[in-house]
Amino acid sequence: MKTFYLIFVFFLFVNFISAQTSLQDGIRLLEKKEYDQARSVFEAVLKSDKNNAKAHMLLGSLLMGYYRNFDDAEEHLEKAVELDGGNAEYHWYLGNVYGAQAQVAGFFSKISYARKLKTEFIKAVELNPDDIRFRESLMVYYLRAPGIIGGSVEKAKEQAKEMMRLNACSGHFAYAQIAIYEKNSAWAEQELKQAIQAEPKNWRPYHRLGYLYVEQKRYDEAISQFQQYVNLAPDDANSYDSLGEGYFYKGDFSAAIPQFQKALSVNPKFGSSLYNLGRSYEKNNNRDEALKNYRKYLEIEPEGQYADEVEKKVKELSE
Repeated sequence: MKTFYLIFVFFLFVNFISAQTSLQDGIRLLEKKEYDQARSVFEAVLKSDKNNAKAHMLLGSLLMGYYRNFDDAEEHLEKAVELDGGNAEYHWYLGNVYGAQAQVAGFFSKISYARKLKTEFIKAVELNPDDIRFRESLMVYYLRAPGIIGGSVEKAKEQAKEMMRLNACSGHFAYAQIAIYEKNSAWAEQELKQAIQAEPKNWRPYHRLGYLYVEQKRYDEAISQFQQYVNLAPDDANSYDSLGEGYFYKGDFSAAIPQFQKALSVNPKFGSSLYNLGRSYEKNNNRDEALKNYRKYLEIEPEGQYADEVEKKVKELSE
């Protein structure tokens, strides 16, 4: 029995080392944006060890962020939390997938998901109060949620205050979001500029300031901010999508199209750019290309944010 036990423990150790090695391989593939290969690695790890919490988290976050497969992502992230409930990051990822589900859910399911999202973000903050990501997510929830399900501007400000203590750029960015919510554009602009001053290589304040300028029809200034975003995050599809939107809202559709195409070269499943390409080609009177991109959008995000509008567009352009 003793010999058998030692052999059994040895094989458990070998399998553990093998699983950790495979996970590192998968993480390296993620860093190289080889998403299909990374997914295969994580699935293989779970096939041999269905109780590997980290593999569930990695696969779930990949399914959520790249493949937009929220149902399967939810299943894996719930399993990760079940297996390791003391890991703040797992709770945070689960809260994010609940938020994604809430965006496409019906009214009652939306409320249910929102409440679960709040619970997960609160838990993440409790487990790791010094992680700005967790506090920001909770702050945004308090800011956007109706009071009946826990929304509160005062609670949002409490989180912003804590974020300022942890990091000036993040704190100013948080207060900018509150200012935008309160429709105080001058305060928002001031906070975003202070965020940029505090951390010039952080793309997020440029991104949000760009859209603040779009809302004010200050399109050239918006384009300048989005270009800074592209310069700082050239591997982020959203940077090109944002720059494309700057040109789109300015009315320069020929300049917008290459930016949306660049975004899709970075991430072919980036639904926003497919939608925006469709709109840009439609404005440029290129019906065939508009239809092509609208249909592609519906293939990738059949229940996405723009799905209803795109279905109507496809029907109109097909007549």
